[in-house]
Amino acid sequence: MTQASSKSDVKESYEEYLINKVGVNPELLKQGKEKVKHWTKVDWDKYHNDTDCITKEFVIALKDNLQPGSKTVQNIVKKHFALVNIFWTPDKNSYIGLGQMYKEYPDFKIFYAGYHPDLVEFLAKAMHVFAENELV
Repeated sequence: MTQASSKSDVKESYEEYLINKVGVNPELLKQGKEKVKHWTKVDWDKYHNDTDCITKEFVIALKDNLQPGSKTVQNIVKKHFALVNIFWTPDKNSYIGLGQMYKEYPDFKIFYAGYHPDLVEFLAKAMHVFAENELV
């Protein structure tokens, strides 16, 4: 299997999870792909930089012993939610489900553990609070 096809397989696996376990409308994911299909390397670099910055903000909050429901953490979650909205617009259940996916998929667990070993749990809890309070 080539690296390109394995990346494609992984993305398909994420999509299947979102559709089958979380209940995301496949049309929403398709629309998200359309939005970014013409992105340049600069666009993707900006997205990855934004993701990195937001993730580091979560780590600071975690190290400062802030609660997932604190105003500071919830403001960071709003930034995360805005990034997710580039690809699809989650409702309450699907945003909670995305947090679950982060906890269940090894790739995401490894990614977030690279920032802090407790980050994925903290992030999922913060996303859950946000979804309960802000989403329908």
